[in-house]
Amino acid sequence: MARLRAGEVDLILTADAEQPPDGVEVVTLLEDPLYAVLPSSHPLAGREQIGLEELASGTWVDTPSGSDARRLLLAACARAGFIPRVAFESDEYLTIQQLVAAGVGVALVPRLARRSSSPPGTTAVPLASPVVRRVMAALPAAEFRAPPAGVMLEVLREVGAAVSAEG
Repeated sequence: MARLRAGEVDLILTADAEQPPDGVEVVTLLEDPLYAVLPSSHPLAGREQIGLEELASGTWVDTPSGSDARRLLLAACARAGFIPRVAFESDEYLTIQQLVAAGVGVALVPRLARRSSSPPGTTAVPLASPVVRRVMAALPAAEFRAPPAGVMLEVLREVGAAVSAEG
């Protein structure tokens, strides 16, 4: 966001951005539900859906502390009445899922990450109370926007609509 405000980039993609600074427009492109990702051998892996609170006593694998994804996990778990015990961290959802496949914990992973990488040995289970991240584009306000950024925004809107329609 700082690079966008400094004029170093024309558009950024982000998830669940906090209140944008003045002069920055944030456009939601799609809502991306998170799934509980469990080792295939986990007792809850065969369920059609689970309550997040059912995973309260487990060990968690997540993105690094302070990340937007970690804030989303903490907020979801707080609503479910617990603080997750995160023992392993990674910046990449593929690595997170590989750690889950190895049996070291459970994770919340966005649908988009599951589409691009679903390692064997993992099962994704929908949550009874859905947790959704918003994938957004941030760009300068219209009067300060470079024309290619506006074109790119329209492409991203089309892709977001297509992905949302696929479910």
